[in-house]
Amino acid sequence: MTPFTFCNLLQADYRTHACLSPVRDQGRCGSSWAFAAITPLEFNWCKKNGTLLALSEQQLVDCEPYHNGCGGGWVTNAWNYLKYGSGGSAKQSLYPYTATTTTCRFCSSMIGAQILTYGEFQPLNTTKMQLAVFVFGPFPVAITVTNSFFYYLGGIYNDVACDNPAIGVNHAVVVVGYGTENGIDYWIVRNSWGTGWGQWGYVFIQRGVNKCKIEQYPAVC
Repeated sequence: MTPFTFCNLLQADYRTHACLSPVRDQGRCGSSWAFAAITPLEFNWCKKNGTLLALSEQQLVDCEPYHNGCGGGWVTNAWNYLKYGSGGSAKQSLYPYTATTTTCRFCSSMIGAQILTYGEFQPLNTTKMQLAVFVFGPFPVAITVTNSFFYYLGGIYNDVACDNPAIGVNHAVVVVGYGTENGIDYWIVRNSWGTGWGQWGYVFIQRGVNKCKIEQYPAVC
């Protein structure tokens, strides 16, 4: 599939947008929530200022008080910490990623960007999620990952195993677009497992059916 660099009501794709930072790899640390929180913050900072600025996931892993570092977390709690706890997000160059939970080393002189507003929006509403991509750009969601997701190589992901209501959401990713192929609607989703996974770090997840609970916990900042 050919990536698009523009948005309209039928399709959107930010993968090649100048303000979307390269796909990163969280390594052996349950920090997808931190990566999903940082990606839209970087994107919005770039749109406002005209240049990319890499921000620190490690600050969240080490310092955000609501979670247990590599033990997982929620994006909105991460944003709450960045807005009200630390006053902003550290530059990645001053607080680099280590894929481990260590002692918080943040100080205010490291801040590269701040959050003005954030929040969740209506769940299970595909149209509003499409509009959010169109208006705000990339935004985070939570999904349920099961075994087949680890081995995804291409196509539109639609494994029914991840729809099991007995399995909660366990991974955070970022929606960066949407489209339709052969009559099947899909979300374009950015993961944090490096470019060697999936389609250069991305996955197409079936849209409009709450596949893997992807339409259940959208949020924007």
